[in-house]
Amino acid sequence: LKGGTNAIKAPLIEYSTNVLLPFLRTHCGVDAKAVLKKRGLFPKGGGEVLVSTKAMDVLSPFDVTERGEMTKVSGIAFVCGMLPLAMAEEMAEAATKKIKWYLGTIGRKKDDLQIDIKTVREEHPTSSGSCILLTLHTSKNCVIAASAIGEKGKRAPQVGHAAAEDLISEWKAGGCVDSHLQDQVIIFMALAAGKSTLRTGPLTLHTRTAIHLATELTGAKFEVEPITEDGKEPLPEVRFDPGSGKLLTKEEMVSKYRSEKPWDIARGATEASEVSSRKKGKQGKRARKTGPPVLLTCHGIGFSRKKR
Repeated sequence: LKGGTNAIKAPLIEYSTNVLLPFLRTHCGVDAKAVLKKRGLFPKGGGEVLVSTKAMDVLSPFDVTERGEMTKVSGIAFVCGMLPLAMAEEMAEAATKKIKWYLGTIGRKKDDLQIDIKTVREEHPTSSGSCILLTLHTSKNCVIAASAIGEKGKRAPQVGHAAAEDLISEWKAGGCVDSHLQDQVIIFMALAAGKSTLRTGPLTLHTRTAIHLATELTGAKFEVEPITEDGKEPLPEVRFDPGSGKLLTKEEMVSKYRSEKPWDIARGATEASEVSSRKKGKQGKRARKTGPPVLLTCHGIGFSRKKR
């Protein structure tokens, strides 16, 4: 594969090797490796990754619904090219301080959590750049990650602080996986042989789009159920009524039109409105859908090479 390995608005290559592939290996039986041959930095790109995998007959379904407690945070802060190692150290220090601050807000001692962020400097023939990836590990072997990339005009401590803020937001969302892995595993759930269940944070637009495409392409059936906390009933999902433009629940819309089709049509208009409102909001921060965590279930089709 060729292109950007460390670019903005996308997971780092280190995310794939440290989060995505280990998840697929543990829960789906996928034996795949990704070897970084050449790093492609923002904005030039030009990276090379060698991906290899062993053939398998069918993907295993999984049940990942318990995330446990935080046990440690690991990570890597690195710089390339002409940038000094001190910048990586500043990113790591800022991220550590932010995480320890969060621990204090939830009643945990600042030294109660193991935090180990390695700092690395790499040579690069054509580009200079910086990145940081943080991974939060839990007592139930869940891994939740967040990252940030250095940009012109952004100081190293700001990059580390931003990554830690994202990691905290991912944890507070309540899922067993982060928002990136949430949409990346959809196709594997659809192709797996049997029922897969995953606890996630509120579904992102990427995830909902992935579910729609996976359903159309494979025929797999997905179910989304909000998880109630402390006995509270979650607020029902609402969408813009194609006729009146008002926000209605699914029950109200089906009752009005005697059909579920307008509800399905309304999703596009609702998501377009969400994207528009995010663009009008603060720039530079990743937009996150708010709401309770959800239980995502998929009845996979059991795709097999033998059936082709």
